[in-house]
Amino acid sequence: MCSDTLSTTSPLITPHDCWLALGGNDRERALAYRALVDLRMAQDDLDHIRHSLKTGLPTGNDRFRREIESALAIRLGHGKRGRPRKVAD
Repeated sequence: MCSDTLSTTSPLITPHDCWLALGGNDRERALAYRALVDLRMAQDDLDHIRHSLKTGLPTGNDRFRREIESALAIRLGHGKRGRPRKVAD
């Protein structure tokens, strides 16, 4: 598989294929990984993720939302607050 230090530290640890694809050795992989996490997200994307976290709603497009609603048999989104009104007899 791979002969550098990460894969030989413990027989219980198996490097993930995505990690191995980042470079030919641990140093190259670490530098490539650092470059990935140093990338900045657009402010709009960050705001959207933060809103989803605060409201507990999933982050995704309309198709994704419909699939979640269908799979869970629930409606996602902001509903009216409070109890439903009583129906007059």
